[in-house]
Amino acid sequence: MNLKKGIVFLPCENNIMKRNLLAILSILTVTILASCSGAYNANPSTSGANYSANPLNPPKFDWASQGTAPLSCDINGSHFVASDSLTTFAFNSTNGNVILGGNSGGTYIELIMQVAYSGNQYSMGYHNFTYCSAVYDSYGNPNPVYNYFSYLGNVGGFDVTENDSARISGMFYFQGINVYGTVINISNGYFNIAK
Repeated sequence: MNLKKGIVFLPCENNIMKRNLLAILSILTVTILASCSGAYNANPSTSGANYSANPLNPPKFDWASQGTAPLSCDINGSHFVASDSLTTFAFNSTNGNVILGGNSGGTYIELIMQVAYSGNQYSMGYHNFTYCSAVYDSYGNPNPVYNYFSYLGNVGGFDVTENDSARISGMFYFQGINVYGTVINISNGYFNIAK
């Protein structure tokens, strides 16, 4: 090894090796610089699939007239409607409100509201297990790649418009994330379910 002013130089007898090394380093440098285009937008669109996941401009819960009973929403922009026969309301072990709605394709939406007073709004987000939601893309499949949870995301909410002995209704949105970090956005959520 040759030492020259504190820098270590490895002996290289072959100029071809030096040229190959410099070519590889040049290609890597160009690739890294090209991938940093500066196109990142910290304030996502206020429409479309990203609307539900924008904490800087959360929705105003004004889409109730667009909803389909018993439960409907947009999952990354694709419309989802639960069937009556696969939708249910129940109380969990701590007397919280649980709604589970699915379709024949095996996709289910679960909504959990520990307390749900009519006329109130409740936030969902990271590690919030009191108010949370989930999307099961392949219900009953134990593989976690198909399960997306609001308590792993950073934004979401419920607006309960009615909750009495006969019916619970309202609107919701949230960002769902699976254990591998894959993100989905749930927007225009609506529920209107007989108890």
